[in-house]
This record gives sequence, C-alpha cells and structure tokens, in this order.
Amino acid sequence: MSEAAELEEALQRIVQWSKAYSLDIFPEPDLGRAAELLKLGHISLDAISVHCMRHAVLGVGEIARAALARAARIERVDQSLTRQLSRSMQLNAELRQRIR
Repeated sequence: MSEAAELEEALQRIVQWSKAYSLDIFPEPDLGRAAELLKLGHISLDAISVHCMRHAVLGVGEIARAALARAARIERVDQSLTRQLSRSMQLNAELRQRIR
C-alpha cells in the first residue's frame, strides 16, 4: 500500500470515528440539568467533559501517530533506496570509465 493510501486510510478511520456517535442515536443532553444532577453527587460536568474529550483526542491522536510513524518508516526506506541507487549509478559510471 502506498504512503498516500495509508495516510488516506488513517483519515478515513478518523472520519468514521467522528460519525460513531450520531445525534440520531445519542441526542444532545440537557447539560444544565446534567450539571445539577452531577453536583448532587459532587461531580462536575467539566470533569466529565474533559474526560470525554481526552478520550476522543487520544483516540484520534493514536490513529494519526500510527499513520505518521508508518509514513516516516516508508520515507526512511525511500531515502535509503535513493542513496543505494545513486551509489550504484556512480559505481556503474566509474566502471564504464575504466572499460573505455
């Protein structure tokens, strides 16, 4: 699979993840009411919100990190192959000079 295809696949995974919790299935809650109920249990809505956001951002970050790491490995292989090809061409030119 090409580097571009792998990065596109990672972006597609992020898009799919973004659609996982549609409003049709999980309608928007009454946040004011939720905050009141949570306060009764000595929990803040901010703490819940941060926890949820952290989970989402870490998940997206993991998809991105994996894709970027794979792209970096591919880039290193490409650079190595380019160096090897350049050296081979140089040796080939030197050999042709010797033959003449």
